Amino acid sequence: MSPEKHVLTFLFYIAHRAPMLNEIADRFDISESMVHKIIRRMAAFIHSVSAEFIQWPTGNRRAEIQDSFRHISGIPNIIGDESFKNTILIWIALIALLY
Repeated sequence: MSPEKHVLTFLFYIAHRAPMLNEIADRFDISESMVHKIIRRMAAFIHSVSAEFIQWPTGNRRAEIQDSFRHISGIPNIIGDESFKNTILIWIALIALLY
C-alpha cells in the first residue's frame, strides 16, 4: 500500500468523529484490519516523534503566550500553541519517513 494511502486513511480517521472502521475500509478499498493497523502504526509514529515538535513554553515565551491569549479571549493563564506550525512539522516528518 502506498504511503499516500496510509496518510490519507489516518487523516480521514482523525478528521471525523469516531468513524466506524468499516466506513473507512470501504472508502479506501482496504480491509478493516488494515485500517486498524494503519491507525495504530501512524499514532505510534506520531507519539514517538511528538517530543521533538510539541513542547511546553517556558520563561518569557510562556508569559508572552499567556498575555496574547488573554488579550484575544479575555481568559487569563492559558498556555498553548498559538499556531499550527508544530502540527505541520509533524506531518512533514511523517510523510518524509514514509517515502
